[in-house]
Amino acid sequence: MKKTVAPLSPSRHGDLALRTESGYRFAAQQQLVPLWGAELVRGCHSFPIAFHRRAQGWTPVAITGLGARQNVFVDGAGRWLAGYTPALLRAHPFVLVDRRQEGDSVAGVIEDDPALVRMGQQGSDSAQRLFDPQGRLTPALERVVALLRAVQRHREGSQVFFEQLERLELLEPWPVEQAEGLEELYRVSERRLGELDAQTFGQLRAQGLLTWIYAHLLSTNLLERLDQARERGRRPRRRGRREDPLLRGIFGGEDDLFEFH
Repeated sequence: MKKTVAPLSPSRHGDLALRTESGYRFAAQQQLVPLWGAELVRGCHSFPIAFHRRAQGWTPVAITGLGARQNVFVDGAGRWLAGYTPALLRAHPFVLVDRRQEGDSVAGVIEDDPALVRMGQQGSDSAQRLFDPQGRLTPALERVVALLRAVQRHREGSQVFFEQLERLELLEPWPVEQAEGLEELYRVSERRLGELDAQTFGQLRAQGLLTWIYAHLLSTNLLERLDQARERGRRPRRRGRREDPLLRGIFGGEDDLFEFH
């Protein structure tokens, strides 16, 4: 179903508020979750990371399930079970809106998301407003916008990463044979990486790209964990601290803006 997305505006969204009690249920059928830049390092111990080729270009993605429309990291209560929570999930229902004419991206919102409610409607009493009565972003929404700006910077930095991977012909198809609904996934070829000359290898290290490559390669070993979760008909155990299901890292709770280096 097509979603209605619009840039954040106090005139359009001034009376909207966000309910957080549903947790991460919105991602329960999301089999691939985009990651950007330093998120590869943050997420490599939590889930397998692949590179997804689309018409718009390359996207690093967390593989969250091998069954069609399956995400094993969201439980029945809407809790996120993996150690690292991707930034775009923490920001939901707020997203980046690409403006082609202006050539930039701005913070937007999925207007028909069920977590949003108009002030005065049922459920709005406990919801968090997006704008204050003067039309200014609330502190909570300011954190979300800052997170989306960080995502945008990481997304731009990732293009350099993929330009190098393509130039050096390091990408190879990754046929995840036991998966349903996963296509156009790629991984770094360890053989081709090992065949690089010392100068080229040093350039990748100087650019900080080797860290991302190794994080990706390390994560590929976690594919077996997803397969085991599907075969046993259960979700993987959560590692690390438990998160309050009422707080998804936007309005209180986890406020983890990843940094660029």
